[in-house]
Amino acid sequence: MNLTKKLANTKYDFVKTSKYYMLASVIILLAGIVCLCIHGVNLSIDFTGGTVVNIKAGDKLNNTATYNEYVERADDVLKDFGLEIAYHQKEGTEDSTTLQIRYQDIAGKDVDEMNEITNEVVVALQAEFTAEGEVVEPGNRITATASSRLILNALLAVAIASVLIVIYLAIRFKQVKYGICSIIGLLHDVLIVCAFMLIFNLEIGSVFIAALITVIGYSINNNVVIFDRMRENSSRYPNLSINELTNKSIAQSLTRTIITTLTTLIVIIVIAIVGVPSIGLFTLPIIIGITAGLYSSLFIVTPLWAMMSQNDKLDFKPKKKEKIEVNEDFDLEQDTANA
Repeated sequence: MNLTKKLANTKYDFVKTSKYYMLASVIILLAGIVCLCIHGVNLSIDFTGGTVVNIKAGDKLNNTATYNEYVERADDVLKDFGLEIAYHQKEGTEDSTTLQIRYQDIAGKDVDEMNEITNEVVVALQAEFTAEGEVVEPGNRITATASSRLILNALLAVAIASVLIVIYLAIRFKQVKYGICSIIGLLHDVLIVCAFMLIFNLEIGSVFIAALITVIGYSINNNVVIFDRMRENSSRYPNLSINELTNKSIAQSLTRTIITTLTTLIVIIVIAIVGVPSIGLFTLPIIIGITAGLYSSLFIVTPLWAMMSQNDKLDFKPKKKEKIEVNEDFDLEQDTANA
C-alpha cells in the first residue's frame, strides 16, 4: 500500500483531538500577547516615519561583497548621529544603480530638526564615499500619516475580502457555516503570524502587510479543497455521522494538501536563502502563515465545522439518496494526479 492510500485510510480522529490543537494555538497567541506587553511592537520606518538617503554608486553595487561593504560603512556613519539603518535596498540598473537606505526619526525630534540632521548625515556620507566618487542625495521623507493610511487600507482590504469569502462559500456550499469556519481559520492564521512576529520581536512594516494578504489568499485554498471533498462525501456516504464524514474527508485530502503546501514552502525557503536579506521580511511571515494554514485546515477549521453541525442535522443531511458504489482507489489515483 503506497503512502497516498495509507494517508487516505488513516483512522486518526481529527475531530476528537482538535481541542488539543486549539489549545496549542491559544498558548501561542497568549505568548504573543505577553511579548506585546513586554517589549511592544517593533514597527518599521513605514509606520513610525523616517528619512530616505540615496547613494549613487553604479554597477559596482551588483557585487554582493561591495554592496554589503557600502551598507556597513553607511551604518557606521549613521551611528555617529545616534541613528541606524532600518532598511536598505538596491535600486536601478547598470550605471544608475543606487543604494537606498532608510532610518527612523529620533524620538522627540520634529520634522525641521530631522531635516537638519539629515543634511548633516548627507555631508558625512559624502565625505565617507569621496574616494569612490559616489553621489549622496537625500530622498523623500516617510510620514506617520501616510503609514496610518496604509494600515487602514490594509485592514479595509482584509475586511472586504473576508465578507466576500463568506458570501462565496455560503453560495457554493449552501451553508453559511462553511464561510464562518473559513473566516475563523483565516483569523487564526493571521493572528499566529502576528504572534510569532511579536515573540521574536521581528520588524513589522508594509512588507509584512503584503505578506499577510498573501497568506490570507493562500490559506483559503486548503479549506476549500477539504470542504469540496466533504460535499462530495455527504452524497456518496449519506449514512456516515458528521464526525465520520469529517475525518474521512480530511484523510482523503491529506495527500493533496500536504504536497501543495510542501512544494510552496520549498520555493519560498529557496527564495529566502538565495535572495537579498530584505526579502526575509517578506518570506518569513509567509512561511509561518502557510504552515499555520495547513495546521488550521486539518485540525481547527474542518473539525470546527463538525462541532457546529452536531445539532444541525437538517442543515447537514442531504435528501436521502440511493447509496452510490464508489471506487475509492480510483478517487485516490485522481487526487494524486491532481496534486
